[in-house]
Amino acid sequence: DTQTFYAGGTRTLDLASGSVVINEGGADADFRVEAVGNANMLVVDAGSAHVNIGTATDYDAVLNVLSTDNGKTLSLVSTDTDANAGPVLALTRQSSSSAADGDVLGRVDFEGLNDANQQVAYGRMQTFIRDASDGTEDGTVQINHIIAGTERVALELDNDEYVFNNAG
Repeated sequence: DTQTFYAGGTRTLDLASGSVVINEGGADADFRVEAVGNANMLVVDAGSAHVNIGTATDYDAVLNVLSTDNGKTLSLVSTDTDANAGPVLALTRQSSSSAADGDVLGRVDFEGLNDANQQVAYGRMQTFIRDASDGTEDGTVQINHIIAGTERVALELDNDEYVFNNAG
C-alpha cells in the first residue's frame, strides 16, 4: 500500500507491528517509526539535526541511542570470510584545512553520574597527532582515568617511549 504525503500536516500509517508518524512542515519536520508499546523507536529530527534510536530525548549528540538494559547497545558485524580485518570502526577527523601537530584525532569517554548527579568522564582514550609532516607522521595514544577527582594519564604511547603512571 502506498500513500503520498503533502507538507503541512501529520500523517500516521498504522501497521500490524507499529506505526509510522510523519510530521511534515519544512525545516522542523521529523520522521518517527513507533513500535507498539515502545514509542519513538526511530526519530529523525530535521529541526534539531539529530537522530534518536530508542528515545525521543536529544542527549546533546547528533546520534542518540538509548538502551534500557545491560545487553549490547551497538554491534558492528561483517560477514566477509577473507583474511582481512572486518568489521572496522574508524574515528576519522577530516577537515578542509591542514592537519597540525597536537590535533586530537578522536576520543572515547567513559561517563557516568557521581553522587551529586553530575556527568563525569571516569575514563578516556584519545589519540593526538604528534607530527603531521608527510612521510614522518607520529601519533600519541593516551588512556586517562580519574583519581581523587582529577584526570590523570595512566598510559601514554608516544613516538619514542611508552609511559605508565606518569602522574604518579
